[in-house]
Amino acid sequence: MQLLDGTLLPVVVLPALAACVGLVALLLSRPRIWLAMFMATVPFFASDTGQGLTASEAITGGVLLSSIALWFAWHLASNKGPLLRSWADFLLVTFIIVAVLNVGIALANGIEIFGWIVDWSYFVLMLYYFPLREEFGKDLASLKQFVSIIGIISLIMSVQSALNFRNRLAENLVYAYQIVASRSTLLGPFFLLAVCISLILAVTAEERRTKILAFLISVANLAALALTFTRTIWVFAVACIGLSMLFLRYRDNLRMMTRLVVIAVFAFAAAYTYNPRITSVIVAMVKTRFASSTQLSGGDRSFETRVIEVNDVLRKVRQAPLGGNGLRATFVTWAPIDQAHHITSYVHIGYVGLIHKVGLPTSLLMFAVIVIFAYRSIRVAWLSRAPNVDVRLKALAIGTFVYYPAMLAVIFMSGMFDQRHGNALFAFMFASIAICEGLLPKRDESLPAPLPSGELQ
Repeated sequence: MQLLDGTLLPVVVLPALAACVGLVALLLSRPRIWLAMFMATVPFFASDTGQGLTASEAITGGVLLSSIALWFAWHLASNKGPLLRSWADFLLVTFIIVAVLNVGIALANGIEIFGWIVDWSYFVLMLYYFPLREEFGKDLASLKQFVSIIGIISLIMSVQSALNFRNRLAENLVYAYQIVASRSTLLGPFFLLAVCISLILAVTAEERRTKILAFLISVANLAALALTFTRTIWVFAVACIGLSMLFLRYRDNLRMMTRLVVIAVFAFAAAYTYNPRITSVIVAMVKTRFASSTQLSGGDRSFETRVIEVNDVLRKVRQAPLGGNGLRATFVTWAPIDQAHHITSYVHIGYVGLIHKVGLPTSLLMFAVIVIFAYRSIRVAWLSRAPNVDVRLKALAIGTFVYYPAMLAVIFMSGMFDQRHGNALFAFMFASIAICEGLLPKRDESLPAPLPSGELQ
């Protein structure tokens, strides 16, 4: 084996060992920096190469999973207090543990063990909720770091997404459909979440520097969101912004509407100046895409695909409702767009897809977690209306709440449970809600009675 000869030892093995030691030291001594690296890595790790599990993806995934395992071991060994503080925490961990039993069903159905392990490992990404909550929920200073990291990472992602779109568009653009084909939809949910938080911060912050930075971040993410050409995300962007206005003062709402109009006018003017032909084509395509949404029979092929797909999956669910068919279980479905039958394991409607793979009882554990955090998101948004609440805390609380319905819809449209970015997004959302819950006033005196906290008794 020449790969292990002495010439490669100092080039490959020693740097790899040094990197591992450095990561462990960072995790133990500076966990917030380690978590910032996790948050920065996930969006790029989440991008599917379309070529299976590559070496870089395997290494990155291994580092992420081993890191969270090491953090749990270190936290428990340090006796820093209980991690399971609510029913949601308990049900989340129970779901991941119980899902291990699904391996027997998967093997019985002929699913390869390696593929099953890869899909189950995506659930483990949700456990990053615990270190995010513990490290960034200590005080307002740590929360400000959390919001700043979110802003920086979302800005980097939006700029990279725009550059990738431009590069793909520049490669032999001939037909109009190539404009949509050049889009990248995967990071759309991340962009929408960043818009929800940064736009609220931009109109509520009093400090000029914070206001300007939040405005720039919201503009960048709105642009990246527009370039996804995803109708569902666009519609929910409008809905999320409208919902957030219910929690803001009249003056803040006026500022928000003014800024959005300015952004829209400036963006259209800049795009038309840069390339009027492509801009005109894009405007026409946007109108066509929204018009097709009203034609649920014979017009919107995406909707038709989901209807056919879910009917095919439900037949499999009825055959094994309790234990499921195993992670990465496949089924046969008709694709109207391709006019062909496909064998696939991906289900657009994530709720049905999870039941198909792990069964109804196990799925209900995860659904319960989502419902509990949905209630808690409403509670933190309401409590953030109290006077003298830090603007970053208010932006995170309201932004997370108004985004939550969009997340539920994204699960319905793109099946997040069996994807890397989906489970990482769950971890972030749950952590944001828990952080706000810990730092906001425990009770709003304007309420007639205190609301339950969902804590384990």
